[in-house]
Amino acid sequence: MSPCFDPTAAKAADDVSYCMRSGESSGSSRVFVYGTLRKDARGRAPLPLTRGWTFEGYGSVPAELFDFGAYPGAVPSSSAGARVRGEVHRLPDTGETLRLLDHYEGCGPHDRPPHEFERELVDVDLEGGGSVRAWIYWYRPTPRGRRLVSGDYLERTGPGGVPDGPTIRR
Repeated sequence: MSPCFDPTAAKAADDVSYCMRSGESSGSSRVFVYGTLRKDARGRAPLPLTRGWTFEGYGSVPAELFDFGAYPGAVPSSSAGARVRGEVHRLPDTGETLRLLDHYEGCGPHDRPPHEFERELVDVDLEGGGSVRAWIYWYRPTPRGRRLVSGDYLERTGPGGVPDGPTIRR
């Protein structure tokens, strides 16, 4: 994740498919966020990044969540019960917003590989039932952080992002 987000640099990048896993199409106007981009997280993302996002609900994906200090990373998992909880948001201008997100996550065309995150389309199971297709940013290196067993970054940080209780283990 880029510590110094510059939306003007992201606008210069015109290949919205750069961060995508090969073989993916650009067919969703939704994003699934599970960490610092959640609406309830402290240290909210820069306004140009989330401006116009429409919250559609809470959901989860089959994955494991790891804590790297300033931010988390989700890794796909087929382990029984491993789920990462997050939020689904509809994007106002999908192409422009994905360019901004790719830059923010450090996997845009001007970011030097290897990239820490990679964007992929996934099925998100909604808390109210049903599912939707949305973009997610998977963490790609071998995780070296602590696993958040709950799968919910906000449980790790508490309301507003303040760390509380030992809900994490190695």
